[in-house]
Amino acid sequence: MLSAEANAATDNPLVFEKATATRRAGELVVSGGNFHGQPVSQALDLLAIACAQLQAISERRVEQLVNPSLSGLRRFLAETPV
Repeated sequence: MLSAEANAATDNPLVFEKATATRRAGELVVSGGNFHGQPVSQALDLLAIACAQLQAISERRVEQLVNPSLSGLRRFLAETPV
């Protein structure tokens, strides 16, 4: 998606109409690369939300595993708890 947005024709190119010795009028077009970034930013925002949710789930699972009152296992899964 990023390459499609970056290569899209949504920027405002600069068209120079003044003729020079080597160029006819209107031949020089300079792209500013100012693509519309909203689709890319929305996708990355959703990715950040998904990563935060995955982290929260992982943290709870680790807590349930190493907490002896929840799992019934030794404290921190150590042979000799401190």
